[in-house]
Amino acid sequence: MPEPASQSAERVVLAVGKSRRRPVIVLDALDESVGPGDIVSALLSKLIHIPRIRILVGSRHIGSRSSRLVVPGLRQHDDTIDLDLPKYLEPPDIVNYVRSRLLSTDEPWVKTPYRNRPELAEAVARAIAAKAGNNYLCARIVCSSVMSVDEVVNIHDEDWQEKFPNDIRAAFDGFLERLDELKVVGFNKRIAITLLTPLAFGEGEGLPRGYLWTSLANSIFHKNYTDKTDLSNLFDYAAAYIIESTEGGRSVYRLYHEALADYLRKTAPRNTYSLISKALLQVTPNLPGQDGKCWEIADPYIRTHLASYLSKAGLTDELDSLMQDIRYLVCADPERLLRALTRVRSEKARQATRVYRLAYLSMTTDRIIATLTEREQNVLRTRFGLNRKTRSAEMSRPRSYKETAAELALSPRQVRDTEARALRQLRTAGRTGRQLQATPTSLAERVVPASYLEDTARFLGLIGFANQVVELCQRPVALP
Repeated sequence: MPEPASQSAERVVLAVGKSRRRPVIVLDALDESVGPGDIVSALLSKLIHIPRIRILVGSRHIGSRSSRLVVPGLRQHDDTIDLDLPKYLEPPDIVNYVRSRLLSTDEPWVKTPYRNRPELAEAVARAIAAKAGNNYLCARIVCSSVMSVDEVVNIHDEDWQEKFPNDIRAAFDGFLERLDELKVVGFNKRIAITLLTPLAFGEGEGLPRGYLWTSLANSIFHKNYTDKTDLSNLFDYAAAYIIESTEGGRSVYRLYHEALADYLRKTAPRNTYSLISKALLQVTPNLPGQDGKCWEIADPYIRTHLASYLSKAGLTDELDSLMQDIRYLVCADPERLLRALTRVRSEKARQATRVYRLAYLSMTTDRIIATLTEREQNVLRTRFGLNRKTRSAEMSRPRSYKETAAELALSPRQVRDTEARALRQLRTAGRTGRQLQATPTSLAERVVPASYLEDTARFLGLIGFANQVVELCQRPVALP
């Protein structure tokens, strides 16, 4: 089971902080990542405070280009380099790139009608580069388009150079038009757009290949495409624009570049998020003979990302109902669910949200405290009544220093000093971003940043209030 991204980030921070060397970290294409804001908050914002470290971040502007901040969350630095400036681009760079792809000398398996025709490849490469300017993505799309057909560009036609597009939208349009020219039975530009659009609205690392993907495409455009035929054709003829990744231990797919997602989102219906949300609910199995959904056997993508879609679609009634469905709360991904809960409206849903947050904290208490020594654990559990293995109200109540000392055979001062040392360690862990090892399989195995322990009194109140919900969430859910 792969570890959560937050734990991967903390491993990097801890390893770099302990290193005696002067490491250089390069993070490219931040804007194309699934969650650039999460990377900034979980990783970059902590790395920049470590001495002796150098960080190079490559990114397009995230958000408003009028802002001086390329990446929100990171302060502006004087050594920001704008690679769009002409002084950083040598004219031959894109020409060399396109020529290399057209010839594919070192890739004999790549289909290209320009192989072993260097003079023709040179002429076409210069024309493509001239139109693309300093836009590598535009040049890449046009290059893929001219390589996908059997006939080469006729450089003897009048104004043949002007036929190449000079921006990404026109370049992608040209690629899609080529799909019609291929005259593949049962596959064309419209089908490609329909099947690629769900990726433009994908959450997390991407969509799993199969029935869920085609169901979302069909719901957006009211079609009836299948994963065996139409999705297979998409991978045969448009695979260059799809990236395979992993999420939850299985392969998922997303678009090659955010610019392609922007293109597809502009052509999609305005209520696409709503259509996707309803489709996800529709493909989730119903409980036999009962009202409600059987979330235990729903696709993991639905359990992980449904709340995000409902939130973005503005379907507050459905989101409110979801927060009152205990079966869903047990199966959902807590970290992603909690991000989407700012839009709940009804009082019952808000109460459920508060209790869920408390349960999330309470069910990870053991993992947080497990980082301490046995003596420190015993002091905190006894002093604050954190022993959730007993139902006894007496065992769960907080104790004074004197009572704790008597039970553990320590002096009150030893209890006070041990408590202070333990809480100090937990606070330090919260500030450095260090969290505990966990597998993202259930609510009981999630991790809470130790910064929640900053206010001891608040911590005690949360634990006590959430215990009943914790017990409910820990009960096995039996299918009828």
